[in-house]
Amino acid sequence: MTATSVRAGGPVGALTVAGGLLVLGASSFLVLGMAGHALEPGAYSAVASLYLLVAIVGPGAFSAVEQETNREASGLRAAGNRDEPVVRAGLLAALRLAALVGGLAVAAGPLVVPRMLGGSWALLGCLLLAVAGSAGLAAVRGVLAARDRRSWYGLSLAVEGGSRIAGCGAVAAIGATHPAAFGLAFAAGAGVAFLVCLPGLRSPTHDGPAAGVDVGAMTRSAGLLALGSAVTFVLANAAPLVLVARLTDRPELAASYVSLFVLARTPLFVFAPVQSFLLPGLTTAAEHGDTEAFGRRLRHLLVAICAAGVVGTAGAAVVGPWAARVLMGAPLDLPATAAAFLGLGTAGMLAAQLLQPALVATGAHRAATGAWIVGGCVFGALLALPLDPVAGAVAAQVVGPVVVGVAMLLALRSTRRSRAGRRSV
Repeated sequence: MTATSVRAGGPVGALTVAGGLLVLGASSFLVLGMAGHALEPGAYSAVASLYLLVAIVGPGAFSAVEQETNREASGLRAAGNRDEPVVRAGLLAALRLAALVGGLAVAAGPLVVPRMLGGSWALLGCLLLAVAGSAGLAAVRGVLAARDRRSWYGLSLAVEGGSRIAGCGAVAAIGATHPAAFGLAFAAGAGVAFLVCLPGLRSPTHDGPAAGVDVGAMTRSAGLLALGSAVTFVLANAAPLVLVARLTDRPELAASYVSLFVLARTPLFVFAPVQSFLLPGLTTAAEHGDTEAFGRRLRHLLVAICAAGVVGTAGAAVVGPWAARVLMGAPLDLPATAAAFLGLGTAGMLAAQLLQPALVATGAHRAATGAWIVGGCVFGALLALPLDPVAGAVAAQVVGPVVVGVAMLLALRSTRRSRAGRRSV
């Protein structure tokens, strides 16, 4: 297979992305479902904690690299320039950020390993492997999305999810009961996808002069955005980690709620790639000063997210507890009200993740990061309150995203007014 044989191709490219999203989304609960049925509650909680930590420090941090690489490449293409320099710059920025994230993970090991990873340092090694793979894959996906190579992008999603499912399926088939076996099979998925999809970066699809890219500036922008992106995934995934740490004497309850959290959050894992295909259009509209097209596109997407949120909240209430018990092997029956609130929180996260690329397209990286930090502070405060651990975790997952969304809407309104004012002068 060559880079020119796998292209964006109208329906073919769109179907490939949809299929890749389906496989990646299915892997979110199939992997933990296999682990839940194969491991005792304490070991399962450790594997589930690894899964959630990977979501925070993997795509959580490196979705910023994907968005910044996408924005740089889209900006060059909108100006009529070639985008090859972005490939090297994006990989270098990802490498620098991976070194920082990996160092922080190792430094936090004495706290994280005994309280969240069941005392398994091997699982921390799996986390570092996932960080490395996620970094490279993010840079690759950013360029693929900017070039509209949807077939390659969809392939990256399918390979990441499919390799995780196949690896964990093999581990379950041989009867392995050590959590690190499942952890390694899961953590390797991003690295496998990175290697498979590297050929997709060959043969750029845009003619014009080559323009230089400031790697340092790109790294700083990606780092600033990564702080906000990391808080994004903290809001999405930290509550069950806190439950695992606080309910060490009740592993069955912790394991059951982790299963429900993961099921409710599945849409977030498949929505991150959608952000990448929003950025080129929004960036082009922002570069050309087409505020009408920018606003229209954003309004339509927000309406769609709200409609999906209503359906998702109702669906979580109806099938969430059943799915946690049957598909994920949850030891306990869980209330439908908790599932409904988690579904509502997911809808809020989707809206915030939609607003973030709009701010990035206008260059408002600081505003995006600030919104996530404010929401993260509210989220942390609710988790720290002397409430029942489950009630506090559910409340934090609902209120935190709402605060982020409101802050982003206000920042976007201010940014658009400021840009309109500069153009009228």
